[in-house]
Amino acid sequence: MLSSRLYPFPQNELEVRSNIILKYFKQWSTQLIHSIKMEGLEEKFAFVDLSVGFGLEGATANGATECSKAVATKILQLSAKNKALCSMLSIILNDKETEIIANITKDIANIDWIETLTFQPSIHLSDVDAPVLAALSPIKTLPTLAILDWWNYKGVTIELLQNLVYKSGADCLFVFDYKSILNAFPKKSKQEDLVRIFGLAILTELKEQLKGRIPAYQKEKLLLNALRQRLNQTAKTPYLLQYKFYDTGNKTSHFLFFISQNQAAYTLMREVFCAESQVIEDGIGNLEYNPNKGAQQKISSQTLFGSMFKLEQDLLQTYKSQTLQIADIYENHHSGKTLVKKNYIDALLNLERKNKITVTRKRQRMRLQNDLRLNDSIFVSFNK
Repeated sequence: MLSSRLYPFPQNELEVRSNIILKYFKQWSTQLIHSIKMEGLEEKFAFVDLSVGFGLEGATANGATECSKAVATKILQLSAKNKALCSMLSIILNDKETEIIANITKDIANIDWIETLTFQPSIHLSDVDAPVLAALSPIKTLPTLAILDWWNYKGVTIELLQNLVYKSGADCLFVFDYKSILNAFPKKSKQEDLVRIFGLAILTELKEQLKGRIPAYQKEKLLLNALRQRLNQTAKTPYLLQYKFYDTGNKTSHFLFFISQNQAAYTLMREVFCAESQVIEDGIGNLEYNPNKGAQQKISSQTLFGSMFKLEQDLLQTYKSQTLQIADIYENHHSGKTLVKKNYIDALLNLERKNKITVTRKRQRMRLQNDLRLNDSIFVSFNK
């Protein structure tokens, strides 16, 4: 029987977000460096953070913002110690707060071996203006990981997302400030920003849907559906993931969305999101961070209870009477779901123990006891 657990760390949402970005960056950059060396590609790729101070408001030391906690600072520290990153990584940073830029510039200058970077970080103070967009132009053909705050920076538009993800093939994480966006609907001064996010046609329809007394969960569903519609219409992003953050009042605060044109990147980020889930049941993560432990456990139990059983039943129904390789089962079934490959391995092992499937191996008498022996090439036959 697989176990459930409440992940006790990290301590705050800033640490969660930093962990997600750092874990992804380390694996993404390692794979890129390997491909560059093996295929003789251009020895350069980029990391872009256009809201470098997001979430640092509560991270203070001696009255000043502690920018050493910024994920960009951590990536630069990592790069200065890694020979390949030191020579290949180009970094563009931006924030609209003068104090943030001043402090992060100081912290970067104090990083050991920072002067050895082939491409020194390009640092900007703006609301994502023309000079920042011009700085992005030279990297548009490079593999890029971009971090954006769509709502709070007026220069972050659907056209920028389109250029980064669809035209340039970048992987992008963006903050969707759900609470601020929801609160902006009745405010005349915020209508232009709402149009920037949703587009006029989708926004008009969304306003109609939000009229009257609507439960909070339904409002959230409507806004997220509108966002996905906007992305699908304009940015043409086939791979989309979300990670949810709650506030201390146990209400939705914001989401961290990942968008990409690359299936391998999508799979990697889904594994990172799952690993950083605060609650994991039967190996399935809730893809959430909630600082309210009691409420979090209640929400997670509702969200995850029976998820493994549902996956098992879905596999039995979908592939009834069929024989497929494990790789094909995973690739054909996982799109649009928050499940990782290990979840499928666990489900298939459970089904084998229940005699619902037959697994063909080279050594027929050996029954599998763990996922290490269940590789992609093994065939699985589902009962009629």
